[in-house]
Amino acid sequence: MTPDDVLAAVRAMAPTVADRAAEAEAARRLPADLLDGLRDAGCFRMSMPESHGGLGADLAAISAVLEALARADAATAWTVMIGGNAWIDLAGLPRTTFDKAFDRPDVIVAGVFAPSGSIVPADDGHLLKVMADHKLDAIVHKAVEHQPTLIKDGVNPPFTDQKGAPHINTFLMFVPSIVVPAGMTRSDRPAGITFLGRPYDDARMIALAYAYEQATRHRRPPPALP
Repeated sequence: MTPDDVLAAVRAMAPTVADRAAEAEAARRLPADLLDGLRDAGCFRMSMPESHGGLGADLAAISAVLEALARADAATAWTVMIGGNAWIDLAGLPRTTFDKAFDRPDVIVAGVFAPSGSIVPADDGHLLKVMADHKLDAIVHKAVEHQPTLIKDGVNPPFTDQKGAPHINTFLMFVPSIVVPAGMTRSDRPAGITFLGRPYDDARMIALAYAYEQATRHRRPPPALP
């Protein structure tokens, strides 16, 4: 099986996927037989490394499959995207644990990110209060905790791909943020700077980020580009 085989199979399945979109929507899940068909077509092994029974497909090939599915039914494409690629979030597991979890092809990963609890403003530490007290238009911070990981390190053992994770998950705080280039690290990898603002102050963050980008001129194409 090759990525092209998967794409051809998905295109052949597209009319069926489209016809059953309403059924899946009503049930709030993909029909079991349709899921089995997608699994048999190889949709869930596209990005998985060959060392674990996957196809090790590149981003272009994976995107082509997802696009073909999305044209038939966006929800099905979303399900395949999560189920077939969420293994990347588990790449930091000990190798023996990872090997046991993915000891066969077509493993589907499911999960949910649902923060729980209550946000309780603190008189001396609430984000908006701090910004107001200090008359801040934005909070500026580094974009990631570590320097970015090379693609080759994310697709080969030990599958290290999270060293470019956001330093602050702003979607948990419902505030706008934007990242722009801030130069290069000592290893000649790109670094970013984040502008974080008050809720609904998106336009202001874009203006600040654009001004910084134009003043510093840190953005430059990678040397590998023609």
